[in-house]
Amino acid sequence: MNPYIVWYHSYLFAVLYKIFVIGHLCVLGVVLAQFISLFVHVYSTV
Repeated sequence: MNPYIVWYHSYLFAVLYKIFVIGHLCVLGVVLAQFISLFVHVYSTV
């Protein structure tokens, strides 16, 4: 096994993992913002 290929695969995995985590954080943030705005809307009408 070529060490360069192993390094490349680990680098690629790290990049994909970062994209995966950042994507999940963005989705979570959007969902949280929607939930907070909905909660504020309901709370202000009550």
